[in-house]
Amino acid sequence: MEALPTWVHRYRKNGKLKFRILPLEEVVNAKNDSLLKSRDYSLLEKYLTQMNSHINSLKEGVGVQ
Repeated sequence: MEALPTWVHRYRKNGKLKFRILPLEEVVNAKNDSLLKSRDYSLLEKYLTQMNSHINSLKEGVGVQ
Protein backbone atom coordinates (compact mmCIF):
# COMPACT_ATOMS: atom_id res chain seq x y z
CA MET A 1 0.00 0.00 0.00
CA GLU A 2 1.21 3.50 -0.76
CA ALA A 3 -0.01 6.94 0.24
CA LEU A 4 -0.35 9.54 -2.49
CA PRO A 5 -0.62 13.13 -1.22
CA THR A 6 -3.38 14.93 -3.12
CA TRP A 7 -5.04 18.32 -3.09
CA VAL A 8 -8.57 19.32 -4.03
CA HIS A 9 -8.44 22.24 -6.44
CA ARG A 10 -11.66 24.24 -6.44
CA TYR A 11 -12.17 26.74 -9.23
CA ARG A 12 -14.92 28.36 -11.27
CA LYS A 13 -15.51 27.77 -14.95
CA ASN A 14 -18.43 29.32 -16.81
CA GLY A 15 -19.91 30.41 -13.48
CA LYS A 16 -19.91 26.87 -12.08
CA LEU A 17 -17.82 25.57 -9.20
CA LYS A 18 -15.53 22.75 -10.34
CA PHE A 19 -13.32 20.35 -8.40
CA ARG A 20 -10.18 18.43 -9.36
CA ILE A 21 -8.09 16.01 -7.32
CA LEU A 22 -4.43 16.76 -8.01
CA PRO A 23 -1.48 14.50 -7.18
CA LEU A 24 0.68 16.99 -5.28
CA GLU A 25 4.15 15.70 -6.07
CA GLU A 26 3.47 15.51 -9.79
CA VAL A 27 1.91 18.99 -9.93
CA VAL A 28 4.63 20.62 -7.81
CA ASN A 29 7.43 19.05 -9.86
CA ALA A 30 5.92 19.93 -13.24
CA LYS A 31 4.67 23.44 -12.38
CA ASN A 32 2.78 23.62 -15.67
CA ASP A 33 -0.90 23.33 -14.74
CA SER A 34 -2.82 25.89 -16.79
CA LEU A 35 -5.50 26.31 -14.10
CA LEU A 36 -3.06 27.15 -11.29
CA LYS A 37 -1.45 30.51 -10.66
CA SER A 38 2.29 30.77 -10.04
CA ARG A 39 1.64 31.72 -6.39
CA ASP A 40 -0.28 28.46 -5.88
CA TYR A 41 2.86 26.37 -6.25
CA SER A 42 4.56 27.66 -3.08
CA LEU A 43 1.44 26.76 -1.10
CA LEU A 44 1.27 23.33 -2.74
CA GLU A 45 4.95 22.72 -1.94
CA LYS A 46 4.22 23.53 1.71
CA TYR A 47 1.25 21.13 1.75
CA LEU A 48 3.34 18.40 0.12
CA THR A 49 6.09 18.77 2.72
CA GLN A 50 3.56 18.64 5.56
CA MET A 51 1.76 15.62 4.14
CA ASN A 52 4.98 13.71 3.47
CA SER A 53 6.11 14.43 7.02
CA HIS A 54 2.81 13.14 8.38
CA ILE A 55 2.91 10.03 6.18
CA ASN A 56 6.49 9.29 7.25
CA SER A 57 5.57 9.64 10.92
CA LEU A 58 2.73 7.15 10.42
CA LYS A 59 5.11 4.69 8.76
CA GLU A 60 7.54 5.00 11.67
CA GLY A 61 4.70 4.42 14.11
CA VAL A 62 3.91 1.02 12.58
CA GLY A 63 7.52 0.07 11.80
CA VAL A 64 7.30 0.44 8.01
CA GLN A 65 10.41 1.54 6.14
